[in-house]
Amino acid sequence: SPRRRGNRLTNLSDATLRNEFDRCQNMYIKSGDLTKATQLFEEKILKAYPPLLYWWFVQNFPDPFDWFEARQRFTRSAAAWSVIGHMIGLGDRHSENILVDTSSGQIVHVDFDCIFDKGLNLPRPEIVPFRLTANMVDTFGPTGADGAFRSTMESVILVLRENKDTLLSVLEPFAKDPVID
Repeated sequence: SPRRRGNRLTNLSDATLRNEFDRCQNMYIKSGDLTKATQLFEEKILKAYPPLLYWWFVQNFPDPFDWFEARQRFTRSAAAWSVIGHMIGLGDRHSENILVDTSSGQIVHVDFDCIFDKGLNLPRPEIVPFRLTANMVDTFGPTGADGAFRSTMESVILVLRENKDTLLSVLEPFAKDPVID
């Protein structure tokens, strides 16, 4: 059954999964070869642990209209947070810092300690501007990242550009505050 299969696939304490993930990361960090690291990740992780987040939406929003709306809220909020997070240099994004509101499907971010590109100075520097996992893209629907996700990102970028003076006036004190390391 999909539920049992999902339990096995979402067991992230699985030592094999952790070892394979570390192997992929080390390949990039030690050799700098992102192409080989990506191929290894697709072969060892994505094939063995396919995306399942879409199934959570099917189970939690059984009405087709509610399911569609929840998935759209998920997609659009993921796009908005991706742009905003990239603009302010928000790092340390992982499954414990990116949450899903179970009543709406909307993404909620928590833990803003790693901001203003602090992630670039971690022992394993963050090289991506935002998290966009296979699980997330699969949940976006048949258009993947090229539909509502992309158009929402474009809209958010335009709004931020149009309001850059206001945004900078709010963020500048935080960026220049000597109390903030």
